Amino acid sequence: MNPALFDAMRPGEKARAIVRVLNGMIQRELEVQEARRRKLTVSEEEVDRALAELETVYASKGGLKQALADFQITLEQWKKETRENFLIEKLEASQYRRIPISEEEIREEFGNFWKETQSPSPKDLGEHHEHMRFVVQQRKWAAEGRRKWMQSLADAARIWRWTPAVHGETNSP
Repeated sequence: MNPALFDAMRPGEKARAIVRVLNGMIQRELEVQEARRRKLTVSEEEVDRALAELETVYASKGGLKQALADFQITLEQWKKETRENFLIEKLEASQYRRIPISEEEIREEFGNFWKETQSPSPKDLGEHHEHMRFVVQQRKWAAEGRRKWMQSLADAARIWRWTPAVHGETNSP
């Protein structure tokens, strides 16, 4: 969060922003823990590929070391965050790939992308079938599946739930 924007917020807005940030941090940790519980892994090669891509991006901008310094993060911290991001991606992919998609949904999605005047041939449909399945699964995941799944992770977590005290009330675990 941008500190200047945070400082300019009214007290109620600040409290809501803090809760959003904390909830995001908790959700991230729940996903990382779930990925580890399921024994998902990220290879060193995957992290190294991402690092190589980042080095290429920052080659003309003062270099990666300077970029990391600007963002106040060490290379080891970046690698840890990247590894966790990949774990979360793999975990979520394992979930949205389970969403059943009908052939009708795939054809309908393909129709949204097809720009030709004649109808697509069976060959056209076949070549894009898996990509269209992926698009529909991701849309359904984003629309509803992820929220429900994250709620189930939170419900199963053995953590203390905190909400800001309202009008002098106290919180209890």
